[in-house]
Amino acid sequence: MTIGPQAHRRRFYGRQVDVMPAGDAAQTYDLDQEVDMSSGNGAPPGSRYVDQRHFVVAAALSDLHGPVRGVVTLDRSLDWSGDSTYDLDDAGDLQLMYQTVLNQANSVADLCRWLHGPTLRRLWPNLWLPARLRALWQARFPELTTPPQTLAG
Repeated sequence: MTIGPQAHRRRFYGRQVDVMPAGDAAQTYDLDQEVDMSSGNGAPPGSRYVDQRHFVVAAALSDLHGPVRGVVTLDRSLDWSGDSTYDLDDAGDLQLMYQTVLNQANSVADLCRWLHGPTLRRLWPNLWLPARLRALWQARFPELTTPPQTLAG
């Protein structure tokens, strides 16, 4: 169904809402066509939240002196999920804590307090991070783009 620039009704999250085009220019909307955001025809560059999001990157991996063992509780500014306690001796908790800190850090001090350089280097290939965050860190630390060497045994 194609409709013109007049006010019209459209389903939005299960509710009927009025949709008004911006400006006086005649615009046509095809409500039956799905928008494929992965094709590049979706949101304009720079308009997505992740494009505007502020990420913090450390000056040097050697500045990261965070804990490597035991149980830690992140500050509420980093993890407000209700359970901000992580057992760093558990591989899953360790990875989740690193992902949380990298995504939510507001300052380099947050990174230095909670992350450990060699541990970050080891975990890096398996961390689930926004592409822009990963690119920012890898631009500063090219060594993160190559997997760490495993010991021959």
